[in-house]
Amino acid sequence: LGTLTNLTSLWLDGNQLTGTLPTELGALTLLGGMELFYNQLTGTIPSEIGALTSLQMLELGYNRLTGTLPSEMGALTRLGIMDLQDNRLTGSLPSELGALTSVAGYIICNNTGLCGDVPPELDLHSWTGSCATEGIPLLGSDCPTSPPTASPSMSPTVAPSSSPTEPTFTPTS
Repeated sequence: LGTLTNLTSLWLDGNQLTGTLPTELGALTLLGGMELFYNQLTGTIPSEIGALTSLQMLELGYNRLTGTLPSEMGALTRLGIMDLQDNRLTGSLPSELGALTSVAGYIICNNTGLCGDVPPELDLHSWTGSCATEGIPLLGSDCPTSPPTASPSMSPTVAPSSSPTEPTFTPTS
């Protein structure tokens, strides 16, 4: 995937892809849109995503992504839409997201493990979408020492995967 350096759009939503987001995505510096929602992707969002400075749309919702949001996402200053809803993300929102002044819609709802104070750089009142921050009971509260477990209703029902290093492009039945 990392050798496709002239790729400008990656639209693979709803294909039941499994595995993790490869770090090689960071080599796709001309990528303007990435739609990988409604798949079965697992693991963390790689910090290399911060190298995608041409990215205008990032849609990773409805997967099984875990871990914290990388602070490097603050380098995505051309983003207009960031949809991360219905994953299993945890931890505080990085203050670096405050640099994303072009974002018209942050949609991070139903990531019950997100917690902590909302960085003052983030203007929650400007967030759009049907559920900008709904379903995040700990946002604005202290982070617990162990993250809450996600309920089955918070993520799509999918079969477990073996989590290869790159998404597989074969639909499962």
